[in-house]
Amino acid sequence: MYLRGVETRFNRDDRNNDISSDDALSIFSQNCRPFGAATYAELSKDELTATQWFVFQNCEEVKPYFELHKEELLLSGCENIDEEHKDKFPTWFKIQMSRLLKQDPSEANESLYSLACAPHRCVRKYSGCIVNGVRFLTKDRDSHRKTQNSGIVVEGNHGEEIIDFYGVLVEIVQLDYVKDRHVTIFKYDWFDLGKRKERIRKEGYITSIKVTKTWYENDSYILADQAKQVLYMNDPKLGRDWRVVQPFQHRHIYDVPERQDEVINVDDDSSMEDEVYQEIEINDTFEVIQNDIQSLHREDIQSEDDEETFISNESVVSRAVDIDDAHEEDLDDTPIDSTESSQQSTSTGSEFESDDSDG
Repeated sequence: MYLRGVETRFNRDDRNNDISSDDALSIFSQNCRPFGAATYAELSKDELTATQWFVFQNCEEVKPYFELHKEELLLSGCENIDEEHKDKFPTWFKIQMSRLLKQDPSEANESLYSLACAPHRCVRKYSGCIVNGVRFLTKDRDSHRKTQNSGIVVEGNHGEEIIDFYGVLVEIVQLDYVKDRHVTIFKYDWFDLGKRKERIRKEGYITSIKVTKTWYENDSYILADQAKQVLYMNDPKLGRDWRVVQPFQHRHIYDVPERQDEVINVDDDSSMEDEVYQEIEINDTFEVIQNDIQSLHREDIQSEDDEETFISNESVVSRAVDIDDAHEEDLDDTPIDSTESSQQSTSTGSEFESDDSDG
């Protein structure tokens, strides 16, 4: 009898299995699962403001309200729109969502209202997190292990150019919102790559970075599903302050490129009128050798005749023609008289008798 509901290796979830949510907002639908013992911490006012603004900037559903708020600031005669927008948008957004939730619930759903209410000041911090099947660990937990799971690379804006930011994971923070919604963010120490010629070296497929300084201390957060894991190894050529960045492909995770197949309209006659042609044309010429005579005898065995025997192509062709002529004579449609056939059969029988008698 098999026990139902018992966990076995056949029904147990994968070791790096994450948890996804089907929330209406993309920011609340992360494929991640923090693990380890949770520690509780209270964010300062500046940290709470920074994390809330970071979540707003990374939520696609909030961007239309960004534009609406900037238009109101522009009509009010505000001079420094960007600064006023960053300072007053959280309060304005909460008032708008509360009003819309009462007047038109279809436009302002509960997810937007939860986002507008800001996260709780008391947050949970973890030492590990599984994101899209990839295991991430903080730098402190990584220091006690032989493996490495704290390296990260993220593409971002530096001035007017887009560069790769390299760093190490410092904290895994889970922000709790009302209505039991959560957002997991990663805090990193980013290695300073401002003077690229002095702090980054590329030789072919090998990239080395200098890890003595950090930068962007006030912009150290990313969403958990934005992280891409890399491995840092000591660079024996450049010295102890340099690390070789090694990207890698995780086991059981495949980056399959998306293919957009073209849809062919059968009713469109223009596609049928195109002329069929061969893209690759073979222009090689082959020389046909005629009357090639080949010897059919072995050099290591003495032949019975002194003269070598050759078979030419002409003799084979002539022999084949004779055989064809013989078949055509046999298939003559001329009727045969019954009297002649009986005489021929009698003469044929006499010939066989004479042969037997001679024998």
